[in-house]
Amino acid sequence: MRHGETWFNVKKIKQGFCDSPLTENGIEQAITAGKWFNQNNILFGSGYTSELNRTKNTIKYVAPNLGFKSFVELNEWNFGSAEGDPAIKHEHIKFPFGNYFVELGGENQQQVRSRTKFIMNKIAEEDFNENILVVSHGRILREFSDLHLLNSKVERPKNMFNCIVFKFEYETTNKTWKFVEIIKTDTN
Repeated sequence: MRHGETWFNVKKIKQGFCDSPLTENGIEQAITAGKWFNQNNILFGSGYTSELNRTKNTIKYVAPNLGFKSFVELNEWNFGSAEGDPAIKHEHIKFPFGNYFVELGGENQQQVRSRTKFIMNKIAEEDFNENILVVSHGRILREFSDLHLLNSKVERPKNMFNCIVFKFEYETTNKTWKFVEIIKTDTN
């Protein structure tokens, strides 16, 4: 699941490892997502977030009684010295960005994919709860889902709405992921 809307999202400011608070709308998005899970009888046995407050606060609104652990590997793409810049300043750099952000002290696509795959596999192998809620970031969802699109009928949307949910299933016998569905819990 992606975090709720932040102040930097509204202002179109580059935020990866830097953080900004949830807006009132972001809080409402998270509460709405929590209601959707409850209405659909989806109960989580455990939760995980990045180390950034926007994900920690989102999970607290989605599932107030759910304990959670935070991992740096779930953090958003590190954009180096571009963090906090107006997004338009770096608009000329097209995905997958090459080494553009590495040259600014950040990460490249392979680094992001590698750490995301590592932590998701670790969670799946060590946590035996049926339903696990992971709250992370747009680029993390993109990268992880792109690794699993070949075995899926799900088409990843171009726009990564705040509080969008990507449902994955992990097969323990052959240690593979299946991208099952995308859930929009509100009207975004």
